[in-house]
Amino acid sequence: MDLHDFKDVAENYDRYLEVMYTTELNKHENFQEFYLELAKRYGQGGTVDIACGTGAVLLYLAERGIEVDGTDLSEEMCKVAGKKAKEMGLDLNIYPSDMTKFSSGRKYSLAIIARSGFMHLPTQELQIAALMNIREQLLPGGILTFNTFDPLPSIQAWQMNNTPDGYVKRLEYINCNGNREEIYNGLSYNFIKQQLYGNWKFVEYNDKGEVIDERIRPLLMRNTYRSEVFLLAQLCGFEVLDIYRGYKGDKEDLNDPDSALKYQSNLIWILRRKDEEDVIRPMSIEEIPECVKVIRDSFKTVADDLGFTEDNAPRFAAFATDEGRLKYQFLVERRPMYVLRREGKIAGYYSLAFLEEGGAELNNLAVLPEYRHMGLGRKLLEDCFSKLRMYEINKLRIGIVEENQVLRKWYEKNGFKHIGTHKFDFFPFTCGYMEKDI
Repeated sequence: MDLHDFKDVAENYDRYLEVMYTTELNKHENFQEFYLELAKRYGQGGTVDIACGTGAVLLYLAERGIEVDGTDLSEEMCKVAGKKAKEMGLDLNIYPSDMTKFSSGRKYSLAIIARSGFMHLPTQELQIAALMNIREQLLPGGILTFNTFDPLPSIQAWQMNNTPDGYVKRLEYINCNGNREEIYNGLSYNFIKQQLYGNWKFVEYNDKGEVIDERIRPLLMRNTYRSEVFLLAQLCGFEVLDIYRGYKGDKEDLNDPDSALKYQSNLIWILRRKDEEDVIRPMSIEEIPECVKVIRDSFKTVADDLGFTEDNAPRFAAFATDEGRLKYQFLVERRPMYVLRREGKIAGYYSLAFLEEGGAELNNLAVLPEYRHMGLGRKLLEDCFSKLRMYEINKLRIGIVEENQVLRKWYEKNGFKHIGTHKFDFFPFTCGYMEKDI
């Protein structure tokens, strides 16, 4: 048995965590709101809270209308979460199960392992088994998020010289009996197995300050380095979309590993299930009608947001793209044109035009609205960069709607620089131009 399997730990979990997260360095500020935003973005196909504990995330999401199930290895934790859900008037599917084996009989678009849940898998074999099983419980393109932390060598060195009975006081709180209780940690570190092991000691006092109970509860966790997570993701059929640092939206730059050096908070990994269909390949002429629909549907959301119509912006891609135009680009201009297929249909598209003065122009990069926020746009963009390197082209240009600041920031995040604007009489917007060195 591990720490969280014990009834007394489950019953007091919320109480001591409240103290822990208001007094220690990592205060988990914006913790629940962070997962709510993820659920709104990725959870349209259902969310599962794995290692849900007593329901801190699960109940917060459910109370705000998110369709969510919960599971935890600890039956005692599930009992507490279920009781809280009932008191809140929530009818939820909460059940005890091992994350390496769980299945509710349905698939999800988002799986959450909050806080230290993933780190309680003490071996790499169990981590792989869990990731492989979670992948099977996700819909194609589904998202998994979990936490790790960058182990500090100085702390590891201290732990290697400590023993499971070398206790250090961590905090005190008022337990479910209404008594003051102190928590002591006695932890050691096995650098071969990368395992943090030892005990938590709970000491309960009466109102006279006398010790009336002392309980020892074992703990076993595994430190997982960031390089391992990238390899585990690749091995188990995932790709890393983002690494958040803390719960306020700060993210590492995946193209610059040194960007991690400015953070001390936990790593919150965002992984996407990869599927064989997520292969970007050249468009065939038979796919032109479907690509027209992808472009028009994708750009239509921009038109709706900014008030463009077929009357005031007839040349905008949402209205002007037709089969004749794409056939001309394909057969006459012989443009490179690419599609990304998912779930049996084209979910993304882009084409390239080679410029007389050198370089290339990216045209009509589009992702269907229902497949956005899954990393497909960035995947198309990275494929474009790869193709240009193959063509030995070192500069890429794009044109955007200047008023679409969300899109401009997305391209800037992916390395593009703004180089100017131009106003055409036939557009009710300003054209912005950006470029990137490849």
